[in-house]
Amino acid sequence: MAETNEMAFLVVRERQSRELALVPGDIAVQRAHLAMADIYAARISAIKSQIR
Repeated sequence: MAETNEMAFLVVRERQSRELALVPGDIAVQRAHLAMADIYAARISAIKSQIR
């Protein structure tokens, strides 16, 4: 159950980060949001592999 809750949180955070990366503005901020989204995606992938 903990993995499910963590994964739901990470999915939301990844989506938010990708949406924030689309906001025009400072390129460094956009890259930081994309980097965080990639980190969240990697963690989601790790959780999925543990569940299987």
